[in-house]
Amino acid sequence: MMKVKRTLRCAVAAALCVLLCGGSSAFAAHTHRFGGWEYEDKQTHLGYCLVAGCRETCLEPHDYAEDASAYIAPTEEQEGRKIFRCAQCGDLIIEAIPKLPHTAHDFDSVYIIPTCTEDGFWEYTCSVCGLRRTEPGEAALGHDYSIKIATVMPTGSREGYSTYKCARCGETQTRPIPRIVPGDADGNGAVNLRDVAALRRALAGWEVTIVVTNCDVNVDGSVDLMDSALLLRWLAGGWNVELV
Repeated sequence: MMKVKRTLRCAVAAALCVLLCGGSSAFAAHTHRFGGWEYEDKQTHLGYCLVAGCRETCLEPHDYAEDASAYIAPTEEQEGRKIFRCAQCGDLIIEAIPKLPHTAHDFDSVYIIPTCTEDGFWEYTCSVCGLRRTEPGEAALGHDYSIKIATVMPTGSREGYSTYKCARCGETQTRPIPRIVPGDADGNGAVNLRDVAALRRALAGWEVTIVVTNCDVNVDGSVDLMDSALLLRWLAGGWNVELV
């Protein structure tokens, strides 16, 4: 900052004192010498004439200069500071200096493992500024319903069901078991020779899907050639066979 000279008021006051006080026996003519500066307001400070007996005062603009010894350099973590001090009255102006821009991130990483329903991901957090970013990881695992916890067997009048629990998260799933239709080996709702063929192929080891609960037509607890024979006799009619 540039040093400001005394105001016109101070100069005029000094000249008038020489003219007016020159012939006074009580107070000798003199040139004012102002000092003892005190803060007046944001723009000025107040000085007093240092000559004994003179009561003249003067307002002058502040004379600010930077105090290099009080300088604090900014960093990425905190603001810096400049202090400007008035050479006359000591008033201070404090100027904040913004933090330096953060450029070198220091990331800590954490891996969030996937769950049955949510993908896994990497999470990175800067230990300096808190910036957070993520990167994808493994896909969601899906439920593993491998634990059977309950089964209600079907009958000829209603469906049954089995309840399974996920081995990872404990979520449950209920799977229906079709009601029993004796002899309906292929599960299409009708009993005919196709069912006999499906049952015999399954018993022979073919890769055939059958509804086992419909195939135990004699209700002896097993599915075998006897069930196939009884089903064929029932379809032929005239035989005294009842499917149960």
